[in-house]
Amino acid sequence: MRNKWCTVPILFFALVGLPALALAECPALPGDVNGDGSADVLDVQCTIVSVLFTQSPTLEPSLVECLGGASNLAASDLSCSGETNVVDVLLSLTFALEQSLNPEVDGDGNGCPDECELPPLGPTDLGAPEPLYTLEDVQPDSAGYLTSYGLGDVEGVTVVVLLASW
Repeated sequence: MRNKWCTVPILFFALVGLPALALAECPALPGDVNGDGSADVLDVQCTIVSVLFTQSPTLEPSLVECLGGASNLAASDLSCSGETNVVDVLLSLTFALEQSLNPEVDGDGNGCPDECELPPLGPTDLGAPEPLYTLEDVQPDSAGYLTSYGLGDVEGVTVVVLLASW
C-alpha cells in the first residue's frame, strides 16, 4: 500500500497535463541526479541506469557516466535509503513531472523526502545556538528588582551561575 501514490497519479497527470504543484526549496534540487540544473527525463533515465548498475556489478561503469561516474552513485539515492532502487526511480519520475510527494514520504510537504532531511539541532548538538539563560530578579531589596539577568548582560566572564530560591 505504501507505493500506491506512485502509479496512478503520475500516469494521470502525465496524460491529462494538469498544472504541477510547486515544490518547496530543498538543500539540493530534488531529482536533479545528473547536475544539469533541472529534474527531467534525463534524470529519470540516469536513475534507472543507476539501479541497473547497482543490481548488476558486471555492467560497464561508463553506463553511469550521467552521474559523473560510478563513484557518485549516491546522487541517484533520492530516497536517502543508502541504496539506489526502484523507489528512487519513482521519486525521479515524481520530481521530473513536478508533482508533490506523497505525505507518507514528505510529511512536512516541503518537497524533500523526510528521510533526506537532517533533524533539527538539539541544545547539546555541535553547531547549535548558545542557550539564552536569563533569570528575573525577584528580590525586592535588590538594585535590579524585576529586571532580568543573563549571559548577554555579562562581559568577560566565562562561567555564570544563576541561583534562585523562594
